[in-house]
Amino acid sequence: MSFYETVLRLEQLPYETLWKQYGTEDVKRALCKERLDEHDLQALLSPAAASCLEEMAQRAQQLTRSHFGYVMQLFTPMYLADFCVNHC
Repeated sequence: MSFYETVLRLEQLPYETLWKQYGTEDVKRALCKERLDEHDLQALLSPAAASCLEEMAQRAQQLTRSHFGYVMQLFTPMYLADFCVNHC
């Protein structure tokens, strides 16, 4: 199943009802996993995750650094003239 198909399916779920079944332990378990599934995502989006925001931020930083390192890319458009390159 593609990511898009998963998102379409997840949009239809009754989240208020589903989120009540997740607790802080589920959030912490999801943060410790190497690979997350849709139940882990629901746990991380649930109100129970509010008490784990710092741990979530640290995990996000760890994942970002492992994928991209300490590289920062900037896009700076430089316009030296007052006309468009397409002459519009």
